[in-house]
Amino acid sequence: MKEVIAVNRLEYAGKTYEGGETLSVEPGEARDLINLGKALPVAASEDQPTTKAKKESANKNG
Repeated sequence: MKEVIAVNRLEYAGKTYEGGETLSVEPGEARDLINLGKALPVAASEDQPTTKAKKESANKNG
């Protein structure tokens, strides 16, 4: 499942979501809603240490 944020009032799967509410949908459905402009992707969590890994690899090279 993938989470998206409804842009405006959205009726999906028999339920109504107001703008700003998150909903969990299948990845293909999320892509369709995003492409239609009805939803926005939820930002990735900041639990992933991507910047730390980049800094460590830079220090090893130089």
